[in-house]
Formats: sequence, C-alpha cells, structure tokens
Amino acid sequence: MFFFIKAQTIKQDDLVVEEYYDEGLLHDERQVWIQNAKDLSADIELLTYENGNVGVILPEELHTKKLTGNFSFLRTDNAKLDVVQEFTQQEMGSLAFSAEKFLRGNYRFKSKIEADGVIYYWDRNYIH
Repeated sequence: MFFFIKAQTIKQDDLVVEEYYDEGLLHDERQVWIQNAKDLSADIELLTYENGNVGVILPEELHTKKLTGNFSFLRTDNAKLDVVQEFTQQEMGSLAFSAEKFLRGNYRFKSKIEADGVIYYWDRNYIH
C-alpha cells in the first residue's frame, strides 16, 4: 500500500529531462552528422603505433578542406585522463598524439568536424 501512495506523490515532470525538446533536436542532428560521416568514401581510422603514439587518419576527401572541430579520447573511468585536441580552420589529413598522453585502457573516441558547412560525427570505443 505504501508503494502505491508513494508512486502517486512523485511529480511526473521529474521523470523527464528538463530540456526534453532540445535533447530530442540534438539527437536528431547528431544522427544526420553520423550519416554524413558514413557517406564519406572511407571511415576515420584510429591507429596505435609501436611506440605508443596514436594516429587519427581522416577520410581522403577531408584532407584538403579547412576543418574546425575536435578529437576527444574520453577515459571511461577518469575524466582527468581525457585527451582532447581542438582545431579551427586547419587543413590536415591526420593528427598524431604522443604516447605520453595516454594510459593503457579504454577510451571513448568522439569527434565532431565541420568542413564546408557540413558536420561529421564519429563516436566509438578505443583501447590503448
């Protein structure tokens, strides 16, 4: 009986995100960005070299464009160990990260890049 009474006293608006509409729009936009990335001729590549350095290789059609965005390696167990590189209006085909920035373990790689007004988004696991 107590459970029923307690359940009736919970405010219904506590059960949803405050900015529910904005969250929904962001989700929809992100799906478009993910599809833009899938429509490229190749996928982004994450490489771990023998010396421990990490390389991010972009699809070829992005090599000659001015890119704005970021590469984020988010440590799943400790945000202090995240590795983030932001860039603005740079041409690049790849980017290398020093092994000193990484510890062995799991990271979540996320990247949002804009080129010529089109946004591309990647989100995947990375194990160093």
